[in-house]
Amino acid sequence: MNVLVNKREKRLQVLLWGGLWFLFFWIYSDIGNPFYDVGKALMIGVGSMVACSINLNHLIPRYLLPRKYLYYILGLVATITLLSLITDLIIYAWVIFVAGREKSFELVSTIFKWHTTAPFIMTIIASSLWQMAIHNRNMQHEQLSMELRLLKNQINPHFLFNSLNNIYTLILLKSDKAPENLMKLSRMLRYVIYECSEEKVLLSSEIAHIRDYLDLVLLKDSEGLNLHADLESDPGSVRVAPMIFITFIENAFKHGRIEDLENGWVDLKLKVTDGVIIFHLSNSIPRTPSTEEREGGIGLNNVKRRLEVIYPDKHLLEIDNTDREFRVRLEIQTES
Repeated sequence: MNVLVNKREKRLQVLLWGGLWFLFFWIYSDIGNPFYDVGKALMIGVGSMVACSINLNHLIPRYLLPRKYLYYILGLVATITLLSLITDLIIYAWVIFVAGREKSFELVSTIFKWHTTAPFIMTIIASSLWQMAIHNRNMQHEQLSMELRLLKNQINPHFLFNSLNNIYTLILLKSDKAPENLMKLSRMLRYVIYECSEEKVLLSSEIAHIRDYLDLVLLKDSEGLNLHADLESDPGSVRVAPMIFITFIENAFKHGRIEDLENGWVDLKLKVTDGVIIFHLSNSIPRTPSTEEREGGIGLNNVKRRLEVIYPDKHLLEIDNTDREFRVRLEIQTES
């Protein structure tokens, strides 16, 4: 992936500098001599590349990112001034070589007008905006990575304690279901802590994690709960970012009061159609939410940010919250 990104960036840089060179050639063709005009545009282009390099490799990391704004501005002024004078002097020497000394006097005044200042300023502004956008994107990736690592190492304590208590009860009753459910809990913990280290995991693994979660939730009620789950049985080699769906599911059980057999319910569907993962979840909302149910929302916000970063322009998230029902529809375009 990094090799592909580097190749793509190199191609973009070639196109960018090539386009700027033609722009400089068109703007600064002023004496009608193609040989001179090409050389002049080349010198301005090289000067712009030097200005861009100094800005990206020295001024931004040393002064702008640490918020030493005064030093950054002084550095920009010094860089632009020095490069403008040097480039204009080189162009002046070039016009003497190409057009003769009599033509060179036409360019003397441009040196004092800082003829090359404009393209240098334009290049530095563009490079600064580009670098800051990359910096902000990297910071967002790092923050989301930290949040994901936190999620991986913290399974819902309430769910964990309930599952352990329920399994302990089965052990006391010497139920044959105790080993099976203990294995499911162990499998969930192993998946969260170890198997989610990759950026993408098999959708089949994510679905297996969801099935184990649902089975352990249902374990606490011998009469069963109003849960309908329709999960893809054969997702193939489709991969997805880990822990994307479980937050919505935990939220549904937290707020849906599914233990209320008359009014509480959860409906879950997860399918793959033509390379698109379709996740639909709805749950009941009690008429009098508890204080705990009114709070929160952090988990859902984290999922939204992860989706925006991992699947930009490749996902559709719709959340509809009414007085009696909470609905989530998530579509993710993915590759096998």
